[in-house]
Amino acid sequence: MVSDLLGIVDQTVSTFFGDTLDRDNSIQLDSSNASKASRRLILRLHNTCFEDNLVAGLFASAIAYATPGANRFIDGGVYDSHRLLRLL
Repeated sequence: MVSDLLGIVDQTVSTFFGDTLDRDNSIQLDSSNASKASRRLILRLHNTCFEDNLVAGLFASAIAYATPGANRFIDGGVYDSHRLLRLL
């Protein structure tokens, strides 16, 4: 499932930004337990940086909206002003 989502993100990044996803330098954080599945993907793009969490969240929401079933895997709540998930 993660591989499929990465493919969708890579295609979307290419379409909107003309960029590619750097899969070798992307990170998967898995904090799942017996009662809850939880995984975070920290993705590195070659030549694109989002201005802030709001813009990153809009991009993630666009993917979730355009891809059937993706909203089950994309949590828009992580893109609010209290979290900083982008690394420079």
